Amino acid sequence: MTSQRAPAEETISVRPAVPPSELLYRPFLAASLLLAALIGFLLAIHVPLGRLMDTGRPERTADLIQAHGQAQLLGFAGLYVMGMTFRLLPRFASARLQLQPLAPAALAAMVAALLLRAAVMPLTSGELHHALLLASATGVLLAVACFFLIVAATLLAGARRPDASGFAFLLGAAMVLLAAEAALGASIHAVDAGSRAVSYLEDTAVVQMELLGFVLVVVAGVGLRALPTISGRQRPERTAKALPAWLAGSAAVHAGALLFLDYVSYSQAAVSLSGAALLVFGLGLFALLWHAAVLRPAANRLRPASRPHLWLVRGAFVWLAAAGGLMAYFGGRSLAGGDIIPQNDFDAVRHTLGVGVITNLIFGMSLLILPETAVERQSPNRQRLLAFALAVLVNAAALLRVAPALAGTRWSDDARNLLMAAAGSLAETAVLIFAAYLLRLMWRTRGGRVA
Repeated sequence: MTSQRAPAEETISVRPAVPPSELLYRPFLAASLLLAALIGFLLAIHVPLGRLMDTGRPERTADLIQAHGQAQLLGFAGLYVMGMTFRLLPRFASARLQLQPLAPAALAAMVAALLLRAAVMPLTSGELHHALLLASATGVLLAVACFFLIVAATLLAGARRPDASGFAFLLGAAMVLLAAEAALGASIHAVDAGSRAVSYLEDTAVVQMELLGFVLVVVAGVGLRALPTISGRQRPERTAKALPAWLAGSAAVHAGALLFLDYVSYSQAAVSLSGAALLVFGLGLFALLWHAAVLRPAANRLRPASRPHLWLVRGAFVWLAAAGGLMAYFGGRSLAGGDIIPQNDFDAVRHTLGVGVITNLIFGMSLLILPETAVERQSPNRQRLLAFALAVLVNAAALLRVAPALAGTRWSDDARNLLMAAAGSLAETAVLIFAAYLLRLMWRTRGGRVA
């Protein structure tokens, strides 16, 4: 009797597929980078070049400036924060993400609203322009309402271990919802007044709520959880609970005072309140800087392959210190002198935070914590060179963009516009490099095979 041995099975090493819910963040990050590259930073080049060469119409330029701000805050930063919230919140709160079908609706509504604002509205006029302004504001409100419902349902219905970071996510979601409601009200006000764009004070209030109350509150929640551990420090549990509320509260008071000045009356008390709230927010940024401990590490807990990415994170916290100082100074000066904070000062603060802090953090934290980049580090790669190049480009862009705002009328318009266009070009180069890198990794690991 002849015995036959069964042929050995061929062994194939395949990474396990990740459930689709684990990849919910990917479309948000991809849309964030594409909106930044194709709209946000391009407008940062186009607008100052148009002024430099004296081309275009002033009313169209006003549309494009507000479109640039919304594309950067809600598109680049906002969609990134939303995507990372969907990735991190279930882990932080030990909960399953609730109401997941609302996520694609939020993404579609936000992208459509921002494209409408940037690509269509500047080309229209009259009643059509007003209708599109209202449609864009309504789309943003729909998107952030979906986001808020997902975050609230996850924390209030499913969280088994709610913590300070979860509270920060909820506060940030509530603040961006308030900002969207204020933006829709401001758009209705503009239509009633027959204006093409939202008024300066209303737009400033909305932008401050989005930037200070939404993006930076979430940054504080995540940063106070993750960064002290990286720096060899103990997590500041009490500060992690109090600081997001401090930041959200002072941002809400600051924006509310600006809206009061526009809607009710130009009162000295409201001017002083807006300055005091900005001063308090600046002090909160110093508290975040101290407790995150990025610039005063006791140790470096990262593996050697990940350490170059801290160049970007540390750069962000250097700019955070600068932003805190500017806020404290501008807010204190407004409080003492009784004058509203000038437009150039707001512009300097926004770009210190937007380019210096947020762009550095998006690149640096993506390289540190995303699974796609972690997989790349398992083999020889060029992440060290990438981190160095991004750090040089972003910090140079921040310096060139903030300097003209601080200089104000002491520099000529041509010099300021030239520097702003150069800053936009450097930032555009950085985001194109990073987008090409991350989107390539996402494509290579499509189908969920990232672990």
